[in-house]
Amino acid sequence: RSSDYSDVRKYTDYLIQGIRKPFALQSLLTMNCSIHVFASCQTEEVLHRMYTNVSEHQDLVDRLKEKLATLRKQETLRLENYEKPIDADSAHVPLESASIHVYKRQQEEKNQMEFNKLFSDALGATRSTQLESKPMRVDYSKYKITKRAKKNSTSSSSSSSSS
Repeated sequence: RSSDYSDVRKYTDYLIQGIRKPFALQSLLTMNCSIHVFASCQTEEVLHRMYTNVSEHQDLVDRLKEKLATLRKQETLRLENYEKPIDADSAHVPLESASIHVYKRQQEEKNQMEFNKLFSDALGATRSTQLESKPMRVDYSKYKITKRAKKNSTSSSSSSSSS
């Protein structure tokens, strides 16, 4: 949802500016949205860049990092199983994950294979009709061939009249 995106963006900005850190961390922990929303807001990068090896609020930071890792694993499993998106309203968020590209490539290959199969089936149907429409050569081996006998009366009269 767009409100999830704006909320994650707001709390990530709080962390960047150092405003109300515990509240921002707790709010991000309680949010229920896809990993793509967190990735588009660069929440994980902010945590690694600004809150690694900082003892203040380390428990909340560790829990949020664990939550993001869990969401990433769930998304990877979902993509492997070809399920529908968990958060379908977050489609406006740009997706930069490599697993998304793999999924799209697999879908394109699947569509291409289906198209190729349909094309080859149609081509096979066309070839079979063309073969049937060709005239077959007659096999004369099954017919008995006999010479015609000459009639003596007609042949002698025709030969005498011509002389």
